[in-house]
Amino acid sequence: MLGLSRRNGETSLARPYGSSLTRWDPWADFNRIRAEMDTLFDRFFGPGARYSEGAPGFTPAVDLYETKDEFVFNAYLPGMSREDIHLEVIGSTLHLWGERKSTLPERDAVIHIAQSGQGSFDFRYTLPVEVQTDAVKATYRNGVMEVRLPKAEWAKPRPVEVQIEG
Repeated sequence: MLGLSRRNGETSLARPYGSSLTRWDPWADFNRIRAEMDTLFDRFFGPGARYSEGAPGFTPAVDLYETKDEFVFNAYLPGMSREDIHLEVIGSTLHLWGERKSTLPERDAVIHIAQSGQGSFDFRYTLPVEVQTDAVKATYRNGVMEVRLPKAEWAKPRPVEVQIEG
């Protein structure tokens, strides 16, 4: 804590022992907190969802669940055409990207509310196990893309027979 001190009749600004005056960089604190939050979420949820940096506009809602044999991924993409959506599965990484075009008039209109969202999106998620990429099935119906990702055979749970002696 800073305070005033008097020595030989002069008043001066006193600093605590060992302190130094440095310029505060709010972005350094922000980046440190963000890195700590990323680490916390990775520990809790596992490494996974990452949206591309600075992608403005539209971020689709997604669901992902796992059964014994597969993962099922649903992306909610209302108003988008199939040509504007791209999907790729490599190893255990799911990559969905595309662009939602604006439905608002470009000129000669006063827009009072615009909540539909538009713009590019880029979603990547690393699944906890390998999937059979040649057996992945994707369907797009009523604005919902459903992707079924069958697990690799070695990754499926198997019953183990326990032998009891004695």
